[in-house]
Amino acid sequence: MELRARVARPLRYGPHGSPPGCAMKSATGTVIILVEDENDHVPDLPNKDRILCEKDGQLGSVEVNAVDADQSPFSGPFNFETLKDHNAN
Repeated sequence: MELRARVARPLRYGPHGSPPGCAMKSATGTVIILVEDENDHVPDLPNKDRILCEKDGQLGSVEVNAVDADQSPFSGPFNFETLKDHNAN
């Protein structure tokens, strides 16, 4: 059985709460994360906020943590990928 969940999480870009050395700019947006599962429990993304940090003009990154109530070996490790040209509609 495969379950899919669409999770929208806020994304905060900027110096407030960001690691040292981040660019002194700020913006907000939304990251949409598609969660797929093939067993009993859909993985959960416990952190509601994501922080994007850009250092010295380099491409920034967003840290995503996931937990799964299933027992090993069905609870991880998790695989994450960036979908290019993905239409969320």
